[in-house]
Amino acid sequence: MLLAVPIGFFAVGVALAGEGFVRRATGGLRGTLDPVVAAAVALKLLVPAAIMLGLAALLIDVPDAYLVQAAMPTAVNTLVVCHAYGLDRRIAAATIAWTTAIVVCVGVVAVLV
Repeated sequence: MLLAVPIGFFAVGVALAGEGFVRRATGGLRGTLDPVVAAAVALKLLVPAAIMLGLAALLIDVPDAYLVQAAMPTAVNTLVVCHAYGLDRRIAAATIAWTTAIVVCVGVVAVLV
């Protein structure tokens, strides 16, 4: 159980490297954010949070933890589902990487402010 997260992120890295997403010489990201991945990132981070915020404001009393959970990054199990059903693993892996990076950066800024 303790190794689930590191192994999951290792699998994401393998999927990204296998698709040519990572430059091996410098370790940097190649190119810009793909429009399909950008749409997936926006949909994952904004839509669930907006729905929960709307429900909390209009209809029901939603605990703050539910609002935070709605804005969490894409989980690593998404990559497993994509592999099992033959879907585009590059999009899934890139979405996991980008949503995690964005949530970590926003979280650090929120803590510092």
